[in-house]
Amino acid sequence: MREIALLVAVAVVVAMVAVYARTATLIGEGALGEARSYADLIVATRSWNAQHGGVWVVKGPGVETNPYLVAMGISADATTTDGRVLTLRNPAVMTREISSLLLRSDGATFHLVSLKPVNPAATPDLWERASLLAFDTGVTERWVSANTTTGPELRYMRPLVTDASCLVCHARQGYRAGDIRGAISVVIPLARQNSQAAINALILGLLGLAVTGVLLTITLTLVRRMRGELRKAQVALVEAATIDHLTRTSNRRHTLERLAEEIERARRTKEPLGLLMVDIDHFKDVNDELGHAAGDGVLSAVAQRITGATRPYDLVGRIGGEEFLVVAPNADLEGATSMAERARSQVSGATIEAGAHEATVTISLGVTLVDPDEAEALDRALARVDAALYASKGAGRDRVSVRLRDDTP
Repeated sequence: MREIALLVAVAVVVAMVAVYARTATLIGEGALGEARSYADLIVATRSWNAQHGGVWVVKGPGVETNPYLVAMGISADATTTDGRVLTLRNPAVMTREISSLLLRSDGATFHLVSLKPVNPAATPDLWERASLLAFDTGVTERWVSANTTTGPELRYMRPLVTDASCLVCHARQGYRAGDIRGAISVVIPLARQNSQAAINALILGLLGLAVTGVLLTITLTLVRRMRGELRKAQVALVEAATIDHLTRTSNRRHTLERLAEEIERARRTKEPLGLLMVDIDHFKDVNDELGHAAGDGVLSAVAQRITGATRPYDLVGRIGGEEFLVVAPNADLEGATSMAERARSQVSGATIEAGAHEATVTISLGVTLVDPDEAEALDRALARVDAALYASKGAGRDRVSVRLRDDTP
């Protein structure tokens, strides 16, 4: 039972771990998909900006001239006819300002990095530098999950490839179309996802306990039922092998096996062993006059009365059509004879109900003892008690006869 419970628990744990691992994988894939979406967005936005030569916006508080454009010799300010001052927003500045908006909304950030940065803020850290070098060898993207001082995060990078619209600003740095001039570095905070994963783990754990409990209950219930059915089947098999189905006494084979065991035990213990052979008188007449169904009823009733005359540890067995053998351990001659007389008196003259009929029968009995001081064979003991029975038959039936010695030495 413990082994079954352990197997069920292990199966549930393995299933729950597999579900949790899959959930964690999906969360990681979701964060990676989010990073790729940001990268796609910023690449498309930068491309649009570059194709239109930058975007002019009204200059004012918080919207200052990009000093790096000025340093590169690009005129970054212009005045409209109505007197407004505009300043140029190139892709790099636009990327930085959009990142600031995203940081305030959902915590995700992205920025530009380059091995030849114009703006010191675009200087790569060690992982970003390794990624930039990998991009030069043909790698198309890189990502890593890391724990930082601000919490767990997913870092993602994708290279930026120089096209003709980029050369307006970057030709001065020696870039040509097709060169990798830098990369977009995206950071996706994972605290929320990890928190959700922890909640999922708790839910899975509780669900696992509940499922384990239900499965164990079902399994143990089924096992108990199977054990009950198995016990019933075993009892039925034992009965089929040892019990006469009609009289509910021992069958011939089991009776003779027990007799052999009791003879051997009597030899060891030197205790007496009584044997009684019983036969229903004129049983053929019962079958002929009342039918075999009535005869079966008489057999069953006589077997019950014989059993009622014996002790709890005596064995009553049907060894022939209407013959019974009683094996009485530790019974001396007086005890065996007294038992035989009790059986005879309980049957003789009594009315026995046999289905729709009533019958009155008598029995004849033979009694013998197995001498514990002799190495007596089972066949000799049976022959002697059978001879005692036929002595009762020959003397007029409905009586008890005793035979203690064989006719021949």
